[in-house]
Amino acid sequence: MGQLGGILCVLVFAVLLGTAIGAVILRAACSIFNKFAEPQNHVPEPSFGYAMLIAFVTTVVNSIVGFGVGLVIGVGLANSGMTEQQVALVAQVISLPFSILVMAVMNMLMLPTTFARGLLVALLYLAVAIAVAIVIGLVVFAVIAIFAAM
Repeated sequence: MGQLGGILCVLVFAVLLGTAIGAVILRAACSIFNKFAEPQNHVPEPSFGYAMLIAFVTTVVNSIVGFGVGLVIGVGLANSGMTEQQVALVAQVISLPFSILVMAVMNMLMLPTTFARGLLVALLYLAVAIAVAIVIGLVVFAVIAIFAAM
C-alpha cells in the first residue's frame, strides 16, 4: 500500500503542476491574442483558477481522444512491419491536429468565444509551449555544458 500511496502522491503533484503550467500558458496565449486583435474581437482572459480548469478538462478530453486515435492507429498498423516505437510516433503525429481541435473547441465552449478565435488561441498556446520548452532545453543544456567543463 505504501508504494501505491507514493505513486498517487506523485501523480496528483504532476497533474497539479501540469495544470498550473497549462493555465499560465493559456493566459499568455489569450493575452497575446488580445494584443493583436481588435477590441471587439478580444477573447476573455480567464482567471488563473478558471484557466487551470480549462487546462485540466482539455487534458482529460485530449487523453480520451488520443487513446482512441492511438488505438485505431495501433490496430491499423499492427501488421505493417513497423516497430512499436514507429507506430507510437505515427499515432502521436496523427493525434496532434486532433489535440489542437480539441483545445479550440474547449476554448470556444469555456472562454466563451468563437471557434476561429479558440483555434487561434490554441495555436498560440502551442507556440508559447514550444518556446518555453526550447528555453528550458537551452538552460538545461547550458547547465550540463558548464558542469561537464569543470
